[in-house]
Amino acid sequence: MTRIFLWVFVLLLSNCTYSLRQYDVYDRGETVEINSKIGEVLDAEERAAYDILPNIEGFKEARFYEIQGGGCEIEITTKDKKVRVVSRDPITVDVLNDYITVHDDPTTSAEDFESKWRILDYDSIGLPITEIEVNHVKKRTFRYICSVGSSVACGFIGYALGVAIFGDGWLFALVGAPIGWMPGRGNMIDQKNAIKMIKRARLPHVEKLDDPAFIQ
Repeated sequence: MTRIFLWVFVLLLSNCTYSLRQYDVYDRGETVEINSKIGEVLDAEERAAYDILPNIEGFKEARFYEIQGGGCEIEITTKDKKVRVVSRDPITVDVLNDYITVHDDPTTSAEDFESKWRILDYDSIGLPITEIEVNHVKKRTFRYICSVGSSVACGFIGYALGVAIFGDGWLFALVGAPIGWMPGRGNMIDQKNAIKMIKRARLPHVEKLDDPAFIQ
């Protein structure tokens, strides 16, 4: 019986994994003006003034490119390397545009801004991760599968404890299974995993400036 619980649990959780293998497969378009105050090139002074891309050391400039299917590619030049970051969130440019527009507006708090654009988290270079992209990555089936997996796990723990203490674990299994099936638990796991995968997919691609790929 223990083996059955274990196999079911493993199979269920194996279906709660995510894959964004196609995240950086796209056709790059023209440069994008993220805001009229910035233009097509974000320089070091503008970056410091608006606190954009704060986690890049030795920043010199950044250019934003539209990509097919929505989102943008950001090409960042530093003192000794080029960094490329991809965001497939279709409203990334819109969020940055609005951020620059309201940056000096004292009536707009960070909390209000994040609530307006439904920003759930930020990636490694400080770009927002919004609910739109997270919902695109999330899969409803996984939400229920993860809830079932949690229920099976609690049922198994209850069964094991019952066998160890009383020699019969079915009553404890029946009590433990509903505890694992908590409302919203699957959705919480789903969202957390989706954000984690987006952060991983957005990790910067770094190349040295003397790399042949950047010698024109």
